[in-house]
Amino acid sequence: MEKNRFKAGTYMTEINQREEELGRIRAQLMNNQDEMKLLTVTREQFRQQKEALAEKLKDRDGEIDKLNRRLIEMNRLVDSMCVAQRSVANNGDGTPAEQAAALDKARDDIERADRIAKSTTKSSFMALGDKQPKLLSEDV
Repeated sequence: MEKNRFKAGTYMTEINQREEELGRIRAQLMNNQDEMKLLTVTREQFRQQKEALAEKLKDRDGEIDKLNRRLIEMNRLVDSMCVAQRSVANNGDGTPAEQAAALDKARDDIERADRIAKSTTKSSFMALGDKQPKLLSEDV
């Protein structure tokens, strides 16, 4: 009988130890579940931030492309005006008919460049705000 009591006591001790171990594992599982919830929320926040930043980047890329196109247009305008002025200067020693033809061509080029410049507002390629540029002769 004493032997059975010893066995029963040993079994009870082992059962109590297993219950304690099970309680620790259960507490650790609960902590891990809470941590997983926080990680899931954080991951979702990062995903939303990533999407918002990707959208901003897409908008900025569009703005850069638009500004690059305007810059190219302005460079073409300046180049055409410079070419027109050079062609007039280079044809200064030709016959009067050649000079007149060169002046007409230069005038046409400048008029075309002027039409392009009028269709593009100054504020689209210059960050001037309300302060408009003035010629030196206008300062008087």
